[in-house]
Amino acid sequence: MELEPQLHTMTSAPSSATSPGLALDCTGVVRRFGGLVALNGVDMQVHQGEIFGLVGPNGSGKTTLTNAITGFYPPHEGRIRLFGQDITGMQPHDVAHQGVARTFQNLALFNGMSVLDNILLGRHVHMKVGVWRTALYPWLSRDDEIAHRRKVEDIIDFMQLQGVRDEPVDVLPIGMKKRVELARALVAEPRLLILDEPMAGMNQEEKEYMARFVLDARDERGHAGGHGRLGVLRTQVGHLGQLHAVARVVHREAAGSRHPAAVDQGVGLEEAGVLQQGQGGGLHVHGVSRYLTC
Repeated sequence: MELEPQLHTMTSAPSSATSPGLALDCTGVVRRFGGLVALNGVDMQVHQGEIFGLVGPNGSGKTTLTNAITGFYPPHEGRIRLFGQDITGMQPHDVAHQGVARTFQNLALFNGMSVLDNILLGRHVHMKVGVWRTALYPWLSRDDEIAHRRKVEDIIDFMQLQGVRDEPVDVLPIGMKKRVELARALVAEPRLLILDEPMAGMNQEEKEYMARFVLDARDERGHAGGHGRLGVLRTQVGHLGQLHAVARVVHREAAGSRHPAAVDQGVGLEEAGVLQQGQGGGLHVHGVSRYLTC
């Protein structure tokens, strides 16, 4: 029996490229891998100062969407706008220069290098390079390098990595490596921070630490970079019903106090990853729904 494709659209809010405070606007994003439909008509918006949760099982397209946004897998259809500017199909290094930084589902640290050197790599989008700057380093580059080093030391203090700053990253436990990768993203002073399963493999204590760092980064680091509050897009393995339990990474201000709460808003891929033999023989994603904590 042949089943017809039943692709659903993931929607978080009506699309508007001119919405005030809009950090990211994805409209009708489609990405295929041969006959495999990984993303089909994705509509999603992330505002400045918002932590947006994207939840779904393995294989539901979360990482594919983050790769489409950051330029690794350009969408076949649809548009992606960052702060009103169309970045669809832009190369990853150009997306980074537009103020997007990310962490990876699988750690992308450089083994054999120290924690400090790994974090320093995040400053590459702000560094000036050239033959003359290298040849005349004491006169043209030394002051810049000192300034970049100060930024790195500030992030090391912020992420409480002082005790391992000179250690090679390959000897660190997984929870500490995740913090190093977040530090490398933050040191780039992004306007939009994308966290791809930032708590995978962590124990409960490490997750609580990471949640607090994400909260503080949203509230403090955006202003430190000289722009508005940092927008955060984070992915999480699971089902939408688990969002409250596993994605407690945003605080609300109530009665003058701050306490952990669920993500500001999010979308889930509840039945994602269910195989159907459609006409194209591809993977069809079902049961996409919207989740708001407001």
